[in-house]
Amino acid sequence: NMPPPKMIYIIPSYHNPTGRSMTVEERRKLASFALRNRVILVADEVYHLLDWEPSNDGEAKSKKDSEITSQRPAGIVHFNEICKEANTATSKSGNTIETGCCISVSSFTKIWSPGVRVGWIDGPSFIIER
Repeated sequence: NMPPPKMIYIIPSYHNPTGRSMTVEERRKLASFALRNRVILVADEVYHLLDWEPSNDGEAKSKKDSEITSQRPAGIVHFNEICKEANTATSKSGNTIETGCCISVSSFTKIWSPGVRVGWIDGPSFIIER
């Protein structure tokens, strides 16, 4: 009966020290949990560009679907849309509320040059603008 945390911090690709990468299904489940419980999910994704490959199954219907179903998603932030469809959020007054809780934090430092300290945050605008 513990309340959910306010934020979860993860390293979904090549976690240090284990080297493990979360599967697409694990990412989908975690993002869905975070959205249902209004938990901010911050993914440190400095390594995600190292092995991102499009899916070979030919089943993707759009670029967005291709990003979600690829071997390694381009970023946890892409799960905001797919989880939004699965978890329609409404306010206490019955109005639809702005949803999305997944934030990707990344950098060129690990993949391009250790001396280049350039990074970015990708997430829902209503969270980033706060």
